[in-house]
Amino acid sequence: MQSKIKVLIIETYGIDIAHGIENSLELGGCEVTTSTSHALSLALINNETYDIILINMEPDGNGGISGINYLHEILEQKHLQNSVCFGVSAQSGISVLSAHSDYIQDLSILVGWLILPIMPEKATQLILDAAFNRERLCIQSRIHKRKAKSQIKVA
Repeated sequence: MQSKIKVLIIETYGIDIAHGIENSLELGGCEVTTSTSHALSLALINNETYDIILINMEPDGNGGISGINYLHEILEQKHLQNSVCFGVSAQSGISVLSAHSDYIQDLSILVGWLILPIMPEKATQLILDAAFNRERLCIQSRIHKRKAKSQIKVA
C-alpha cells in the first residue's frame, strides 16, 4: 500500500491560504497538517517530514514577507531535503521576490508560486504533480543544480 503524501501548510499571517486547498488535498488522498502559529510551524519543520510544504508568502505589513523566515529553517533541515516547497500569495512571485532580493538564496528552494485566488482542484493537481516528481523538484535537487550553475560561472 502506498503511503499518503504528507503536506504542511504554513499560514501564519494574513489571508487564509488554505481556503479550499486543504479539503481538496485530503480528497486527493493527502495527509494535511496546517499551522497558524509561528511556534507550531517551527516545531513541525524541525521534527516532521513532509513531501510538500506550502508557505504563506504574503507581505507582513512591515515591509517583509511573512513566510520568509521559514525558508532558511527548512533549508537547514536534512530531513526535509526531499520536500518540495511552494510559496502562496495573493501577490505575484516576481513582485515579492524583486522587493526582497537579499533573500534570493532562501527563496530559490521554492519550486513554484501559487497566486490566490486559485481553484482548489487546480492547486491540488499542481501539488500532486510536484509530489510525483519530487526527485527533480525537491530542495536537494534545487540546491545541487544551483551549486552546479555557480561552479560553471566561476570556471
